[in-house]
Amino acid sequence: ANALSTNMEYTDPDQILHEISIQNHDYFKIDKQQKDQVYWPVNDSPVLYGHGFHWPDGKARLQIVEDGILFERKHNTDNLTNTFVAFLEKEQLV
Repeated sequence: ANALSTNMEYTDPDQILHEISIQNHDYFKIDKQQKDQVYWPVNDSPVLYGHGFHWPDGKARLQIVEDGILFERKHNTDNLTNTFVAFLEKEQLV
């Protein structure tokens, strides 16, 4: 990050994780590393959906997967992104 002109002066991974938990609401209260199990959401429940899924009818959305390719790799045609990625690879940052 410092090579990209973003001054990040963290001294340990816990500080980085704390910053992420402040900036990204999906990581709310995830502010320490634990060696035991961590459940999501962060209310210590091992069950995510106990009273239905996050749909108006509460039902899960499942699909039958056929044989064949599951995911197709998308090729980025954005020149700015491709140039930036090439720079990161050249500088061995990724």
